[in-house]
Amino acid sequence: MPEGYYSGDKPTPNLRVFVEQHSRKITRFAHACWQGMRAKAKG
Repeated sequence: MPEGYYSGDKPTPNLRVFVEQHSRKITRFAHACWQGMRAKAKG
């Protein structure tokens, strides 16, 4: 295989940053939804 062709053992740092930011957004969104559901249940 040519040099740099196979990068399976070396994931790109950018991808890792993207995934981390994305999962943080999802967590924040889920938390907001959960709080909204609790507020509705109380009311």
